[in-house]
Amino acid sequence: MSNINATTKVIKKIGNPKVFKAKAAKPIEKKVWAELTLAACLKSIKTASHLSSRSVNSNAAAVGVRLDPSQRLPLPFVAVSTLDCAEIPVDYVLGATDAGPLKQIASVLNGSWDQLFIDVSPEQLSMIEGLRGLMSEPASVGTGFIDPRLRQIIWPTGDEASPWVALTPLQSSGLSDVIRTRLIAESAASTDPKTGKSTISRANAILGIGGSNPQNVGRYVRSMQRPLVFSGPTESKEIRTAYRLHFKGHLGGLAFAAPKKETTAFALWRRALQQSNGGSMPTGMDIRQAEREHIQSIAVASLNAAAEARMILDSNREHLNGLTSPSMDPFLRALIDPEQRDRSFKKVFARKLISSIERFKYRIGKDDYVVCGDGELAALISYAEEVSL
Repeated sequence: MSNINATTKVIKKIGNPKVFKAKAAKPIEKKVWAELTLAACLKSIKTASHLSSRSVNSNAAAVGVRLDPSQRLPLPFVAVSTLDCAEIPVDYVLGATDAGPLKQIASVLNGSWDQLFIDVSPEQLSMIEGLRGLMSEPASVGTGFIDPRLRQIIWPTGDEASPWVALTPLQSSGLSDVIRTRLIAESAASTDPKTGKSTISRANAILGIGGSNPQNVGRYVRSMQRPLVFSGPTESKEIRTAYRLHFKGHLGGLAFAAPKKETTAFALWRRALQQSNGGSMPTGMDIRQAEREHIQSIAVASLNAAAEARMILDSNREHLNGLTSPSMDPFLRALIDPEQRDRSFKKVFARKLISSIERFKYRIGKDDYVVCGDGELAALISYAEEVSL
């Protein structure tokens, strides 16, 4: 895989990302061809790889993999395994000493030798052309042993007999070079004649892969030093809220919780009456009417909260599998979705409401209090049942 995927963490370190600018191509300085032996060619081709561990840790035992075009995977990703790997240049994995021979061999196979070298004999061209088939064959080096310095990922297989597999991620400098070459060409082709600058802006970061001598790590490592930077998907708070409501309800999975504002008002009203009556709750027609109004106000607020949750869920049904999840508390599910209610729902709602009010905690100064003990407000259940659902 190209390292263009691993830029989320990088962007935090680099500040303002750079942008590609169209630059005039530097003239290529041709070099004198170094005579290659058949043995040197075979050695270089044998270890030439699409994927290499060198850019991960150059001190670890080298690991490399070359793919066969027939192994291409039909997946919607930009990767060596999903593209035509015959069009992706291979790189050396055994060290910089192998760089020269591989560059010469690759130039013959891709037809660019006359642009890079001089004094190339027909015999050399013929010998390398005869090895073209070997370069397209799959190969690997160093895969029999994984150095502890290479990172591994434990991945589930779904197989009961072998539930896990250890994967060693390898990077492709060749794929990075293909991508960067295309981006530079695209930028150059879109140059504004007035300003001399490209009209295409693509942000990229800087990674210090390879250190001060990247050529020791790989031929195309410098292309890996300029990963593209993409903005992450923006969060939709409404959709996130809808998912939370779908699975946990508007009370966060609780069977019930009385609304804070209305219940606090009831608790303070009740406390004031008790304090003015020697610690006990007074009685009377006016008191009972006030209790009815408080309890029904709390009930209406509870139903309104459920209705608001239902509106959010309704507006995001395309993201959900039904209005509420079957795993939610049955009562809370029925509170949000009227279709889930049965004939006993009103009584259950009233009983749970009063029970929640009794256990409601409120604070005065630094002290916490509860409205009352369990069962003290049982006589007020009928008030809650009077509220229209």
